[in-house]
Amino acid sequence: MRKNLTEDLNLGVISMSQGYHYWSQLHGLTDYLTNILYELLTHDQMTLTDITKRSNLPKQTLSKGIHQLLDQGYLVQVDDPTDSRIKWCKLTESGKKYAKRQVGPLFALEEELIAELGADKVILMNDLIQQWNEKFWEKLKAERMKA
Repeated sequence: MRKNLTEDLNLGVISMSQGYHYWSQLHGLTDYLTNILYELLTHDQMTLTDITKRSNLPKQTLSKGIHQLLDQGYLVQVDDPTDSRIKWCKLTESGKKYAKRQVGPLFALEEELIAELGADKVILMNDLIQQWNEKFWEKLKAERMKA
């Protein structure tokens, strides 16, 4: 007999989130540095706002991490030529090496899991999570409009 589906889902989401948090701790990173390095390794450049939207971490927290990486010479910020309010974050060459060293093992772990589960299942899981998120946020926005 299955437990309540909502409980299973909630526990799964929490457990997955805790797993990534624990991975960061094991590797001597904060969640915000893991997220920044991960995003900038997988995208040539991003704004702080982009990273905030994708990670769901507070902008102030991510800004702290970006300044740490700037101070260490791992990151540069470049003004957008069309809008001076926008600053693009990019890893320097030493930043790319640092990011690969720091979060490369996470990529390897994720690839290992994809191989074990099979790409088809992971694609389906991603599609379902995306659909769930879209519907969930739709409902939240509608609820907020009623309030």
